[in-house]
Amino acid sequence: MKMKKTAMILLMTLCLLLPVMANGESARYTPAAPVQEAKAEDYAGEWICLYASITGDVVNTESHLDELGMESVLTVSVEGTEATFTGLPELGPGALPVVFSEGAMYFEPEEGVRVLTLRMLEDGAMVMNFNMMEFAPTLYLFRSGADRVPGDANGDGAIDLKDTLCILMKECGKSVRIVEINADVNGDGMADMKDALLIGQYAAGWNVEMK
Repeated sequence: MKMKKTAMILLMTLCLLLPVMANGESARYTPAAPVQEAKAEDYAGEWICLYASITGDVVNTESHLDELGMESVLTVSVEGTEATFTGLPELGPGALPVVFSEGAMYFEPEEGVRVLTLRMLEDGAMVMNFNMMEFAPTLYLFRSGADRVPGDANGDGAIDLKDTLCILMKECGKSVRIVEINADVNGDGMADMKDALLIGQYAAGWNVEMK
């Protein structure tokens, strides 16, 4: 009974998200490769949903979720073979049984039926893929709070011209590792040339604000 209720809550949440995801602003986020050696504890913490996709196009969702009055923050707690999800998406009260295999976490309401798949990505994101509907919506979440370092686009712990170059290479279509939540320093929901300029100015000693 609990599994069916959880599945229904998740389905209702996704029904609200689908129009947003289908009509949202286009974003330039390119998902990184999955981390094969991820551990269960890597999934624990507070995450912010910044991007989503349905048909392959990745769109920014944070502002749209606010418009719908929906949470953009997801808190994950992991203990043994159970995980608790609080916030977006609302998966129901209490801990849910999960399967952890080859670096990924799965929620199976019925044995062998994987409704929710979570994977850690090399850019620090966590990707959530739902398999309850033919559209198979995918959400991309990034750690919130103290884990975010505005301007450190390449994730090396420093804010310098390397970060500017990292974003510029990404804008030119190069395959580069980028920490999206660090790179978006003007708060418009995407990492682009505007952010590269701000980071470059900051690195040069200008008095600029990075959000």
